[in-house]
Amino acid sequence: MTEEKYFNAINEYLFLINSLKANSGDVLSKEVFSVQSQSLTSDDIKAPSMSSMPSMPTRGVDIAEAKDHPVTPTSLKRQFLTCSSCPFSTIERVLGEGVEVHPQVIVITDTVLGDSEREYLDIILKAIHLNPESNTYITSLLKCKNKGNVSDEHFNECSKFLKMQFTLYSPLAAIGFGVRASNFLRSLKENGEYKHCAFIYTRMPFELKDNVDAKRKVWESFKKLAVFLNLPRL
Repeated sequence: MTEEKYFNAINEYLFLINSLKANSGDVLSKEVFSVQSQSLTSDDIKAPSMSSMPSMPTRGVDIAEAKDHPVTPTSLKRQFLTCSSCPFSTIERVLGEGVEVHPQVIVITDTVLGDSEREYLDIILKAIHLNPESNTYITSLLKCKNKGNVSDEHFNECSKFLKMQFTLYSPLAAIGFGVRASNFLRSLKENGEYKHCAFIYTRMPFELKDNVDAKRKVWESFKKLAVFLNLPRL
């Protein structure tokens, strides 16, 4: 058995065990975070205001949904690596990084971040004890490293992989950094999907850096998220 097949087998086993555990939980039925604004533009993205926090839920996965979407770590990776849906398929692509077996939080940015952008994102996440080593999965809506001449069609093509990631990872919370990532999460919420999942929408990390008002709103949201996820007190 090759090393790749060995690790794929381990991933499949861990995914199965965690899914069986998750099926015994209760899905959070009521919305945790409410959003003030119903629209998102590149010029005015507002952080969510949140209602009082419920007790921490036990993660649940709908069995019927799992049958309709038989996504596994291996099938996701295979489809991702063989994708040729757009002209950018030959450019270096990034699926994501972090905890892949039911992470507490999935973090989505509009595009693959550069090194300095990623460093700043890590600073933001570590402030509320989120990191890809223990409880977080970080990914992007656009999966290739091309940031120029990208159309809505390219984002739409990549969104199928993000939907597969949600089905596979079943996070308790999701944070959208950027207009497109936030709108993707909004569409999941409006379709009534992932009712156990709490959603936060905000700007791209570097857009927050020098915007004091935006950072303050996001920080208030993050503090409540930390309580919701039972993370260490801030």
